[in-house]
Amino acid sequence: IQISPPLVKADKFRQIPIKLALYAQDKIEFSGMIANLGVRLDYTDRRGTYYTDLFSNYYTVDSIGYVPTEKIKSFLYVSPRIGIAHPISTKSKFFFNYGHFYDEPAVSYLYNKRERYGGYYDRIENSNLKPQRTIAYELGFEQQLGEEYLVHIAGFYRNITNQIKWVDYYSDAGNKISSYTNDNYADTRGLEATFEKKYGEFFLGNISFDYLITSSGNFGKAVLYEDVLKTPAMSSSTQYTPG
Repeated sequence: IQISPPLVKADKFRQIPIKLALYAQDKIEFSGMIANLGVRLDYTDRRGTYYTDLFSNYYTVDSIGYVPTEKIKSFLYVSPRIGIAHPISTKSKFFFNYGHFYDEPAVSYLYNKRERYGGYYDRIENSNLKPQRTIAYELGFEQQLGEEYLVHIAGFYRNITNQIKWVDYYSDAGNKISSYTNDNYADTRGLEATFEKKYGEFFLGNISFDYLITSSGNFGKAVLYEDVLKTPAMSSSTQYTPG
């Protein structure tokens, strides 16, 4: 509870979701190459309902039970993982990695409401959000120098979808509620190089260099009106290279 004006309270909640995961992996050697092939299955049942009418005028402590709801969808997703190494000599190799990775939204996005002074909600959860998905690629080279040093050079690309976006909804009666969607995305590509001293009696460590370019943006609108004619064309896309 935020005591200082304006009063803000985060509701308590109790949820018991079901989460299951299964992972299988096999190592295969053929024609001088080594491949680690794997797949992960994830199942999530959040066991509850989510609000389907974001323009409802019943988002108050006393009347929220009148807002239409539907059962939260369960999610089953498959994540393939591939790692291939091709030794060139006893001290050097090329390698390639590929994989899908899923992350559940934060609990605050899935379950938490925010109440303002006067008994009305200005922020509600979206318990039906999809998990964030990352598809990652990596291609690189490693060279051992002597018995103590290792050089690692790799290029990578990561495509991230279903990121969380904040959206405001305005009803015809003038009420506003904020919630979340899966409309953000990002792409990251870059190069990393590492020089590492792996063994030694007195000195160990590494020096690394990373260069990356990230582009990000979103689909759809950041503000929605029940009267579609009032909805502005709002979307954004940015691209930056950290210094």
